[in-house]
Amino acid sequence: MYYSAIGILAIVLHIILNHEYYTNKMKFDEVDRAYKHYSFAALLYYITDSFWGIIHDLNIPLLLYIDTVLYYLAMALTVWMLCRYITTYLHLSSAFAKFIRKFGAIFAIAEVLLLIINHFKPIFFEIDSNGVYHAYVIRYLALYSHVLLCVLLAVQTFTLLFKTYGE
Repeated sequence: MYYSAIGILAIVLHIILNHEYYTNKMKFDEVDRAYKHYSFAALLYYITDSFWGIIHDLNIPLLLYIDTVLYYLAMALTVWMLCRYITTYLHLSSAFAKFIRKFGAIFAIAEVLLLIINHFKPIFFEIDSNGVYHAYVIRYLALYSHVLLCVLLAVQTFTLLFKTYGE
């Protein structure tokens, strides 16, 4: 239950920090739109992650499976929207930016396809009849590629920062 409490706190903080993106009807510029989409995807991720702890404690395997699928879909959407947001925010138009945008889209599409396959043959994760979550190799590959993406984005951001302030 503590797991979900932390997630619920993250949801509350996220909504407080981003309330203008959820309540404001004004027309946003391209960067703000990209951030709004990323922020919404992150909110979905936090929500599914928070429900996971509650459902796990209630020991309802079917709901846990459904929430886990939604969690991974939210993660895929978050990665895709993060790629779009960072390249838009930094005004990147290089080959690296094109790579990052394609990586985000491919990551999302691949994760959706893996989750479809996983429904018929567990290759990503499995929830057994006792409600125990089992992760498989592909889940770790997705996680490591997500981490690699974040490292690449951080390196690119710091490179631009040093170029900008080093001049």
